[in-house]
Amino acid sequence: MFYSRLILRKIYTHTLLLVSFLIFSQQEDKVYNIHDHHPQGKVVDDEESPKSLNVKLMPAVFANTLGLEFELPLKNASSVGINIIGKYGRLDNPKIAKPVDYFETGFRAELAYKYYFAKKSPLGFYVQVFIGYAKLVYDNGNTRPFSLNLRNLDLNGDPRNDLEFKLPKPYTGGIGFGYQTILIKKRIIGNMMMGSQLGFDSANTIFYSLYISPSIGYVF
Repeated sequence: MFYSRLILRKIYTHTLLLVSFLIFSQQEDKVYNIHDHHPQGKVVDDEESPKSLNVKLMPAVFANTLGLEFELPLKNASSVGINIIGKYGRLDNPKIAKPVDYFETGFRAELAYKYYFAKKSPLGFYVQVFIGYAKLVYDNGNTRPFSLNLRNLDLNGDPRNDLEFKLPKPYTGGIGFGYQTILIKKRIIGNMMMGSQLGFDSANTIFYSLYISPSIGYVF
């Protein structure tokens, strides 16, 4: 099990690097056509921003998680979206850690707003703000995959310790920055975002986490 999870991590890491390379190479390739001229003398941009719904998959198989992102451009500079993340299995070792329901399965849903700096929604660099509702937790105490938890979990060094785990409260919010581009002409879209979210646990203690959120999808 350990080795299969390690292999999945390596596969995902290489896929992530490939997607990142494609995103930034697409940014460079756009230079050649921005100043092409229409037969009537009008300047056109061959890489027009798609204004229809796009749906992206956020794979996190080594975290037993899959996510879907639904994004709808509103105007030239903004879009709204709904993100849904589901976890379908334990991440800890059930032989050494006590079984807890919230390690098994769970979900989170987010309402997100993006502002695109180049005003070509949904393409280019953007800032995102979101509010979310989460009923899941990972074995690092966080509520989303690809994240770094900035709070400490006190188990006295023993994963079998019966100390009560302070569950996160379901409501959360945060901010992120990212870049989104067309990977394959007019249909396949790629996104890379990193950010921070805020949450509270059952003891009303505030905590922060840092995360990345890669995704790839289809423009309808």
